[in-house]
Amino acid sequence: MLENITEANASIFDVLVQQYEEEFALVTRKKPEADGKYVLDSDWKVPNVGFYWKMDGEVVGFAIKATAGSFSDITEFYIKPSHRGQGIGELFAFAIFDRYVGDWQVRQIEGADLARGFW
Repeated sequence: MLENITEANASIFDVLVQQYEEEFALVTRKKPEADGKYVLDSDWKVPNVGFYWKMDGEVVGFAIKATAGSFSDITEFYIKPSHRGQGIGELFAFAIFDRYVGDWQVRQIEGADLARGFW
């Protein structure tokens, strides 16, 4: 189920995004700051829109939708490792695409082979 990230539930995002950044650091080579947290490249707040994907009441992933010129763009997309390979990512992505009908661009950074295979 698609749910918007809001100020009221942002603490979930704060935890998940650090897990995402830690995992993705293998590709990005980012290092955490002195406080142990990673600096985010994009956030769920306006002008972006953030979403959770929930299953049985549990948040199992998040995505951030942005606008790049005339295109919609998923700037961040994460499914917890324990929930991968079950078609959840596809359901999540299409729920966002269905909500924002129009032209989309899909990009991955160099070295993000799993992301490239997914998209």
